[in-house]
Amino acid sequence: MAIALTLQELVELITSLATRSPLTMVAIDGPSGAGKSTLSHTLDGLLPDSQVVDLEFFYSDIGVDPPDGLSPEECYEQHVDWRALDAQVLRPLRRGEPGHYRLYDWVEGERGDWVDVAPEGVVFIDGLYSMRPELMDV
Repeated sequence: MAIALTLQELVELITSLATRSPLTMVAIDGPSGAGKSTLSHTLDGLLPDSQVVDLEFFYSDIGVDPPDGLSPEECYEQHVDWRALDAQVLRPLRRGEPGHYRLYDWVEGERGDWVDVAPEGVVFIDGLYSMRPELMDV
């Protein structure tokens, strides 16, 4: 069920959820151009002890331009490395351990520096397919 919230109401909701646990993970999903990154980074700026994990760094090595005609499920399986997100970030955070992932340099076309994700505060998982059923238990 969808409900409309103001930005302040959303901040208050996330803050109230975050008081229940040392770590709160929030997935922000939606189609391209919907404002996911803008919302994630706005919330990150408004909430202390928050971090953003951007799914743009979890594209698979087979390419980022999916051919026409793929279903969302096929696109997700072929072009988003959700298993790496799960293994490197989500599962370690759930165990109370730091997560890690590598940035991707889109100009050079290669992986770059590692980023650490602390297992505390609010972690926003920002990106298309961030709410896949395979990831919902974390």
